[in-house]
Amino acid sequence: MTENRLDQAGEAALYRALRRFWHPVLWADALGDRPVAATLLDEPIVLVRLDGEVRAFKDLCVHRGTALSLGWVEDDHLVCAYHGWTYDPDGVCTRIPSSHGTNIPRRARITPYLARERFGRRMLIAYFMTDQAYAVSITRWAGEPTDDARPETIERRCSYFLGAGLTLWTAWQASTVAGALLGNAVPDSVPLGFAVPLVFLVLLVPTLSKLHAVVAAAVGGAATVIALELGVGPLSVMIGAIAGVLAGALVDSDDPVVRAAHR
Repeated sequence: MTENRLDQAGEAALYRALRRFWHPVLWADALGDRPVAATLLDEPIVLVRLDGEVRAFKDLCVHRGTALSLGWVEDDHLVCAYHGWTYDPDGVCTRIPSSHGTNIPRRARITPYLARERFGRRMLIAYFMTDQAYAVSITRWAGEPTDDARPETIERRCSYFLGAGLTLWTAWQASTVAGALLGNAVPDSVPLGFAVPLVFLVLLVPTLSKLHAVVAAAVGGAATVIALELGVGPLSVMIGAIAGVLAGALVDSDDPVVRAAHR
């Protein structure tokens, strides 16, 4: 029998064919705030997070051939550890320290590869995506810069969102099980229709941090109850909403006459 082994030409042809497909090269959690070396089809590459996204390049600086995986990230740019050549997220050289930022050759760029982060934690986040968890999270992050894509910021936000989503999921599942087991024991005369609206109060409470929001909530709630007691029926909710919006807008008005009245 002859041994079935690929010769060099056959192996090269196989690698060329495989280059058209996606290949896993690194666990997403293993890629932090520094470049990481990897090997794909016997070729050294460097993986790095720039602008909040995973980027992949040939692990070779075009200046002296130093491995870029030995470098670091600075202002969302990849910096070579040897002479400090700096590359942007597209692989274009934007800084050469010895030339004081000028006279950068047009060919000074590193070879990029397609790279993306698949599934993993994003699937888990999608599963816990609810109105309440989303609203609580964006309220928490309202004062933060929208373009902050640093790995530590993304990690902190993901953890916060998952915490909010898991808390709501646990409470919802426990309530569902309790309802299935104890529902028949609750008399029909006991009103439970208020339970679902209570869940949405979580969207309201974090917003009550300013005077106009508190006034809008108080007036809206009071108007709804009064209209309901007067026999308006389902329209009481609409009346309360309109009253709350008008009251909040009045308190938050920029009209100098209104401002003077507040004083």
